[in-house]
Amino acid sequence: YINGVSSGTLSYSSSSMTQTLGYRVGRRWDNYETLDGYIPVMMVYSRALTAAEVTTNFNYHRGRYGV
Repeated sequence: YINGVSSGTLSYSSSSMTQTLGYRVGRRWDNYETLDGYIPVMMVYSRALTAAEVTTNFNYHRGRYGV
């Protein structure tokens, strides 16, 4: 979402997660490149959020960044 408007969608298909390896954040799936930065907030959902939910999350956290 950019300024409250969806900027595109992707569709993925997967099976249930059976391993307990966790999530990779800020790193490519093949471990080749990593993010040289700071990720202050990360949330994981079992479904796609609605535009209203994205806006609610943004408004909740925006004060930390002076936005």
